Amino acid sequence: MPDKKHRHIFILYIFSFSLVVRFIYLYFFKQNIMHIEQSLFGDAAQYILIAKNIASGNGFNMLPNSTILASRAPLLPFILAGIFRLFGTSYWPARIFQVCISSLVPVITYLIGKEIANERVGRISAYISILYPFYVFYSAYVLTETLFVFLFCLSLLYLIRFVKTGFYRDSLLAGMFLGLSALTRPIALGFGLFFVMCYFFVPGRRLKGSAIILAVMFLVILPWTIRNYIVFEKFVPVTTEAGRVFYSGNNPMNKTGGCIRGVDFIEPEETGSMGEVEASQYMFKKGLEFIGHNPVTFLKMSIKKVGRLWRIFPYWTSGFANIKYKLISIFSYGLILSFFILGLFLSIKDWKSFLPLYCLILYTCIFCMVFYGTMRFRLPIMPAVIVLGSMGMDRLLWKK
Repeated sequence: MPDKKHRHIFILYIFSFSLVVRFIYLYFFKQNIMHIEQSLFGDAAQYILIAKNIASGNGFNMLPNSTILASRAPLLPFILAGIFRLFGTSYWPARIFQVCISSLVPVITYLIGKEIANERVGRISAYISILYPFYVFYSAYVLTETLFVFLFCLSLLYLIRFVKTGFYRDSLLAGMFLGLSALTRPIALGFGLFFVMCYFFVPGRRLKGSAIILAVMFLVILPWTIRNYIVFEKFVPVTTEAGRVFYSGNNPMNKTGGCIRGVDFIEPEETGSMGEVEASQYMFKKGLEFIGHNPVTFLKMSIKKVGRLWRIFPYWTSGFANIKYKLISIFSYGLILSFFILGLFLSIKDWKSFLPLYCLILYTCIFCMVFYGTMRFRLPIMPAVIVLGSMGMDRLLWKK
């Protein structure tokens, strides 16, 4: 068991190693990064447009005087706006910021592994996180993935500590980071509610701490919710995208369980003349109608959606289905997944400590079944998968 000084040195080493790996990728693949971002990640362009408008004083929208005012969660655009104000509108300072917070994810994963299992599991988890190709890949792109994984990892760490200790400080920090995660991706709101619901049935539960988690989470998003109510005169917690996201995975056109526009869905023509909130409500209603008329299809598609979440290599329509990406996936995520299954069984004897990890994995599966499946949804659950995989690796390779 290393003392505090050696642990701090190791944490600094993890962060430095992570930075080096990510900066190498950023430097040597910069042309490829720009091409991929422009051709495959349309949401990156939207975040940048919103950020530029904020930085120039034109408000939270994609174009000056635009009527699209809450289609994206606000935290990343506001952070980008701050970076643009400080360093100009070059994308590279934003990429460097993302590389830095991505380099903190292995540190947090180490702390999770050490907290929930032991020092060696924490260290194995850290090394895997440093070199995990999809963490490195997404750290270079102006997308929510890196920021969300960073904040969600912190949420997970403090939820684990709260379950173990019951300290109100941990519940407060868990709620705060869940709220910030929700302002990056609203999916975190549902996870906070789901975790507290599951924790309610745990023997020796601490209800006051659970209430603090939810209260702080909602207090963090409250200013943005109030802003949305002022703008739309309707209750919109974070974004107006829920209806479109739900419809994209539940419509007659969708045969794959994905959400690619033109392949899996096209927005109904009627929504073109509707406001942002009305269009979302209309698409949510149409999605419910589809499920009501096709319950068997919905159940079959739900299985396919979860399969997309856990599949080993990218889907053929994603732009990353060539042999290079398949091999990278097989020898990184594929190997982790095999050890994860063993680690999952090993964790059952101390199931209460692992409850936040179980809830995260189960909630993400349920979310995909209801909405749609994509490998991008898997990135936030990888800290849990990596820690459990490290437990399996520790038992199989080092413990007799």
